[in-house]
Amino acid sequence: MVFGIFALEEVATLGIMNPVILVSATFCLLFVTVFIIQELKAQVPFINIRIFSKWQFSSVLTAFLLINVLFMGTLYLLPFYLSAEMKFNLATIGMYLLIPPLNYRHPQYPFCPLVRSLWSQMVCRRCLPVAYCI
Repeated sequence: MVFGIFALEEVATLGIMNPVILVSATFCLLFVTVFIIQELKAQVPFINIRIFSKWQFSSVLTAFLLINVLFMGTLYLLPFYLSAEMKFNLATIGMYLLIPPLNYRHPQYPFCPLVRSLWSQMVCRRCLPVAYCI
């Protein structure tokens, strides 16, 4: 993963045919391949890769994955943009990055899974994730 991110970040400055980019991209592909083979052989995989081969795998899940990748990419690049282009200091950037987690925080309720499940059903907590996505 690190090799892939490095290759994607540096390809604009070094060029696609730079040996450093080629080695990083090769290592990324190699390690991803080893990870996939290991996950397919494991009794209890870390990520169930076989779900991607089933036709029942919904396009909604694919869209959700893409939206979250874009969201994480935005959160990764936002501090660089705010410091380079907007000339914000580190404290202001930290406050901007603090806002999204505060939006997702809702009043605490009991931590026991059974109580939490019953509590969620009683007070309609399932509506919160839908409202946050809108």
